[in-house]
Amino acid sequence: MCNMTQCLMIFVAAMSLMIQNCGEKKQIEPVVESSRDMLCSMELLDSENRYSSPLDNRYLMPIGVHDNAKHEIEGTVTVPEFMMSYSGETRDSADTQVYFPGFVMDFFTYENHLVPLARDIVLTCGDRSYWSILVSPGTVWSEPGDGDMSRASFPFALVSSIYNEVHNGVATFLYDETHMSSLYMQVVQETAPWDKTDFWGKTPVEYAPHPIKSKNNRMTE
Repeated sequence: MCNMTQCLMIFVAAMSLMIQNCGEKKQIEPVVESSRDMLCSMELLDSENRYSSPLDNRYLMPIGVHDNAKHEIEGTVTVPEFMMSYSGETRDSADTQVYFPGFVMDFFTYENHLVPLARDIVLTCGDRSYWSILVSPGTVWSEPGDGDMSRASFPFALVSSIYNEVHNGVATFLYDETHMSSLYMQVVQETAPWDKTDFWGKTPVEYAPHPIKSKNNRMTE
């Protein structure tokens, strides 16, 4: 059972995509043809980050022609701690705020949903990041340009254990039954008016498929 602060953070993280997308619908017409030109499959399968600024958040969601996911996820995902790109003033590699918090978490898919088993704030599994992370349920789908792979995305929040601030982001990756591509993430919204910094980056991840016995309990909560 989460306390009031954790519940508020869960609500903020889960609603961030909806808030951002609502604002974008006034300016962006729906894409009705297969026209993905960013975060294509070859980019996600490569570990190099080629972007010098965050993307429109719609690129982390279904674009153009898409269908249900071709594969299921059920197992442990390991995301390492890594240095993110960022906006604003120059910082050096000793600044703990520019490191994405690594985490190890069980995920499973249910229909078109990506479900993290952990719903509480998770401390970084590394020793450099300033942030903890809160991962919320996401979505899975497939696009013609991805061949035999499926796509997933999920909202998350970078949470400070020192100050009352939350930085909301989205992450995406390709996957099949046995492995995952690199994970691309970006953070473009925050509750901290004193720290309006965007973060983005990409990192290889590890996926270890295995049955999750407690997933039925999670779906009924």
